[in-house]
This record gives sequence, C-alpha cells and structure tokens, in this order.
Amino acid sequence: MTKYKASQIDQKFITINKVKISFFKYGNGPKKILILHGFGSSIKSWKKFITKFDPTKFTLYFPELPGFGQSEHPPKPWQVKDYTHFIQSLIKQEDLDPQFLVCHSFGGRISIQLLAQKNNFQKAIFIAAAGIRPELTPIQKLANKLGPILNPVKKFKPVQSIIKNLRKLIGAGDYNKVQGTMKQTFINVVNTDLTKTLPKVKVPVQLIWGDQDTLTPFYMAEQMNQLIPDSSLQIYHGKKHGLHLTDPARLHQDITEFINA
Repeated sequence: MTKYKASQIDQKFITINKVKISFFKYGNGPKKILILHGFGSSIKSWKKFITKFDPTKFTLYFPELPGFGQSEHPPKPWQVKDYTHFIQSLIKQEDLDPQFLVCHSFGGRISIQLLAQKNNFQKAIFIAAAGIRPELTPIQKLANKLGPILNPVKKFKPVQSIIKNLRKLIGAGDYNKVQGTMKQTFINVVNTDLTKTLPKVKVPVQLIWGDQDTLTPFYMAEQMNQLIPDSSLQIYHGKKHGLHLTDPARLHQDITEFINA
C-alpha cells in the first residue's frame, strides 16, 4: 500500500455560527467523506487512519468539533441538536457536499440526527457509535444515587475526589477532562437517547464494532443493526473502542470496500 503523509492534511480556521473551529481537508478525489469524531478527540488521533486513503480518489473533511482540539468552546452548553445544526451550517457554508459520512462514538449521535433529516449522503459508516442510552450496572446505579447526596458538600477536597471516582464508575471519565461550557454539554450529550430516531435513518449504514468495547458496548451495535432499516454489522473480534487507532489499515479497507460496493 502506498504511504501518504500527515503533511498532506491541510488545516484552516473558519467561523461557523459565530464559533471559530479548526477544519482539516485531505485529498482532492471525487469521493468525499465527512468524519465526525468522538467526545474529547481531535485530529491527532485520526491522522494514521486519514492518510490510508488515496488523495487522488478521496477527499476527507475533518472538523474539530466545538469544544475539542483547537476549536473554540460553544458560547453556552450545547445539546446534540446544536452540534447537528452546526454541521449542517458547515456543509452549507463551505459547500462541502460529502457523499459519505464516517463517525465514531459521540460523532454517532450527531450522525443519527443528520441522517434522520433531509440530506445528500449516500452511505454512512458508524464506528462504535454512541446514540443508545447505556444500561447501568448495579455499581453505576449506586454511584448515580450517591452523587446528589454528596453535592451539598462537594467543595471539600476529599469529597471532590470521591465524586471524581464516582464519575469514572458511571463511565463519565470524560467529564473530568473538560472545562467551562463543555461540562454541562457533556451531561446533555450522554443523556440524549436517540433510539427512537434510528428507524428514521434512510441511507445504508455499515456498523463496525469491537466486541470488547466497554464505552459503547456491543449490545448497542446489535440494537442499532435491528433499528436502522438498511444496516449491516461487521465485528472486530477482541477489539475495543478506538478502532481508528488500533486498526487503521483494516478500517480503511473495510470502509473503502463498503463505499465502492
């Protein structure tokens, strides 16, 4: 396979809906792909995957979503629908017209809403996509109950440490990594259940999932496969959540085969 370089990824800063973001473009090929990354992610973790594509055949667009990478934070806490509207504005303002949509984790929530509305996408690839509210374990349920009890005394450092560990237990470790408006944005995002929206997705969707994923567990892939009318599921056995990091070459091959089919 020909090796392409990260230096071939072009960057510019653009303002969409009064929010300045970092926007990347790779290649000038006729097949255009929009990539929507996960919560807390940025271009850094996607370079190996992006540069697997032949830049004469593909054009890849990668916006660092508001609140991540080098992009500005939202002016106020956002809902998933705000990110969806932002991407719609980005596509229109920059005249992108992508035919294909690739999303990972949090990017899945935006993609579900995008694909349930009028759009020009031909196909979509969901990599460990979020969108279904997780089933809580007994420990997570206990952590949720203890949180509100500790809130009145959270100003004390020992209690802050306990709350931080509780968030890890309920899978909200990302909450501890964000600041400002992104803290409430995180809460808004993880509490958005798009199960009822999945049947409205009308384009063919390839679901790609690691069966050892603990962040978007495999049962979510099976539910999405049942609920999205035209979907298929490809399993990466023994793999976890960050497939674009652990398996960029395989992921590239599977996605290009799906696009070209």
